[in-house]
Amino acid sequence: MGIGLIFLFALFSLLVSALQEILEGLLQRRTINLHEGIDRLVKQLNQSDGANKLSAETLYNSKLIAPLFAGDYQSEKGSKRNLPAYIAPEVFAKAAAELMPDAMKSSGELISATEKEIEALYVAMTDRLSAVYRRNTQRALFCLGLAAAVFINFDTIRVAESLYENPGLRAVVVADAEAAANDAESYFAAVGCEDADDAESRQQCTRDRLGGYGLPLGWDNSPLTSDTEDVSAVAIGSAILGWLLSALAICLGASFWFDLLNKVINFRSTLRPKPSGQ
Repeated sequence: MGIGLIFLFALFSLLVSALQEILEGLLQRRTINLHEGIDRLVKQLNQSDGANKLSAETLYNSKLIAPLFAGDYQSEKGSKRNLPAYIAPEVFAKAAAELMPDAMKSSGELISATEKEIEALYVAMTDRLSAVYRRNTQRALFCLGLAAAVFINFDTIRVAESLYENPGLRAVVVADAEAAANDAESYFAAVGCEDADDAESRQQCTRDRLGGYGLPLGWDNSPLTSDTEDVSAVAIGSAILGWLLSALAICLGASFWFDLLNKVINFRSTLRPKPSGQ
């Protein structure tokens, strides 16, 4: 049962990760966060330089950064999604140093020192942004995982009970788990996911795979929607706990579950008795 549950967590994590990738493509949080960080850093540089001639707009339109994105820099709020999500520290530092009047009038040694100082400030800023982004991503992943668990009724408790009580279902899921652990690429090609290059296709393919096992997913046969008996507080509490467990499992990520799956299967193979005569 454990191997089957780990494998299902891995598939469900893939499903939610694909959904998150779709949302990230629409929201472009990295791009917007980087722009806001650069805007704050520019104000800091202007204060230290004693002049207010550097701006986010002049930086993005500079000869070093402008080629990194398509279209024009838009000064209006909320229209920054065409900007780059990443700018190399040395590129940013050189572009900023070239645009600072004092730096342009100084010697080459002072320009180099100015670039190093700006690069250090930029790296510190992007490190802070990355830490905040990771925290926000974890929160978003939990919320998205919980929403997906409720939407498809992925109740970890009911799924575990189904695997435990149904040997045929358990055997099918464990066989798929072993195939994925041995050669993930071949397994996903065999189940029709080899052409799922974009996030939307991967999401649909993974969802179809989860739905093909006959697991107690969805709301058609859920005890919470039964017309023949009253829904008890215990059933509601169990479902909520099952959804929360699913969401927490999602936060660990698909790579965690696939790594764990490989370790468990490899460990199990070492416990199997060798054929006689070997």
